[in-house]
Amino acid sequence: MEDNEITIKQALEIGVKAHNQGKLNEAETIYKNILDKAPSNTDALHLLGVIKHQLGNHKEAIEKITKAIQLKSSAIYYGNLGMAYNALGKDEEAAESFKKALEINPRYEKAYLAHYNLGIYFKDKGEILRALEHYNKSIELNDFPEAHWNKSLVLLLLGRFKEGWREYNYRFKKEKPSLENKPNGQNGHLVANGIV
Repeated sequence: MEDNEITIKQALEIGVKAHNQGKLNEAETIYKNILDKAPSNTDALHLLGVIKHQLGNHKEAIEKITKAIQLKSSAIYYGNLGMAYNALGKDEEAAESFKKALEINPRYEKAYLAHYNLGIYFKDKGEILRALEHYNKSIELNDFPEAHWNKSLVLLLLGRFKEGWREYNYRFKKEKPSLENKPNGQNGHLVANGIV
């Protein structure tokens, strides 16, 4: 090995740093180079899928992340797979992905987003109590304003007005305060920023 060669692990670290800085093209090139040398590197496959999702190529994102999952089952991989399915409006597949992520690790780093999105899924299906359960879990894991906001709407629907109005105040703390129930993405689902 020459002195100026770097390991795959080092390349991945450089790619993740670029990815976190929003340099998606640079990170994508690094992940592709890693996969040229190590086609079954699950982290590079997964992260390349995340970039595809961030760039709006959700079908390719699903393909890459699914391939990574076939090689290594991971909560974070399933969580991001759910985000890509959400972006395509495939709610059933998204919900299954979020459930699988939580089954693998109920407290993984972004589990609060899985619970949040499952809350929206169940609310949309009219399963209000299940939605409330997931919003509560999201809040327990991360005092997440969007989950508080959606919880307020569910509580108001249930006639629990005192609690509902208290939670309703979180509308001003959301990333994009509004009276809508669609924080950052399509169909009311939160779109993850950066690496999930």
